[in-house]
Amino acid sequence: MFVFRGLARPTVLLDANAVRYCFKREGFAEAQLAELRRRLLDLSRRDLIRPFVTTPVGWELSAVYGEQGGAQYLTLIEFYLRLSAGRAIKNDWDRKKLELTLRRKLKQKEVFVGYDFDVTRDSKERWTAVVRDFAKREMREDAAAIGLRMRPGSWPGPDYLPTFWFGESFYFAKILFVFVETEKELTSKNSLKAMPDMMDATHFRDAAYADVFVTQDENFHAVAVRARTGLRIMSFDEFATHILTLTATDVE
Repeated sequence: MFVFRGLARPTVLLDANAVRYCFKREGFAEAQLAELRRRLLDLSRRDLIRPFVTTPVGWELSAVYGEQGGAQYLTLIEFYLRLSAGRAIKNDWDRKKLELTLRRKLKQKEVFVGYDFDVTRDSKERWTAVVRDFAKREMREDAAAIGLRMRPGSWPGPDYLPTFWFGESFYFAKILFVFVETEKELTSKNSLKAMPDMMDATHFRDAAYADVFVTQDENFHAVAVRARTGLRIMSFDEFATHILTLTATDVE
């Protein structure tokens, strides 16, 4: 039985705030969050969901040490690592080199490393054309940087190199969301506040190998949805509520 409709054993990426919300979140009682953590660990142990660790999320979680102390940090990190069940994604630079070399989307055994412990057809085509153009440029720049040469006509389609595709989709969506759809001034404080940062972009490139991405950040969520990658994007509240309402029959 599927935890999420239509997704068998989905890979799941939680951003740093989503991990922290598993311990404290307005609108959820302590007992509910304790049950949420128990269920998530059980679903991961049974290989019904496949959460994974990323280096940027680990960086951001280090802030807990300074804010709440070493004991709380260790508790959170232990949960994060146990939840990921030894599954960590390679950094985006390593993935880009592999995607260019292999000219396709990477298989799970290639992209993960272990560790111890509704748009119209026309609008979609316009979107795809722009993202493809951006991605092609980045592919050529990165290939030149690593000394990789390809014959004319032998370049893989950007659609098949998801780290490039997700990265450029995110940047294009950010431009449209911040400066077009919300009609904010380029240099205004409101536009800067609504602008997902470089770390968000890194998280989204990592999500190229996820089926479900969880973030409570409203601006990040809006841009991620606007990027039209087919990734299932959920707020932490939606994700937690879904997990907590699963019955035994649902996951048998």
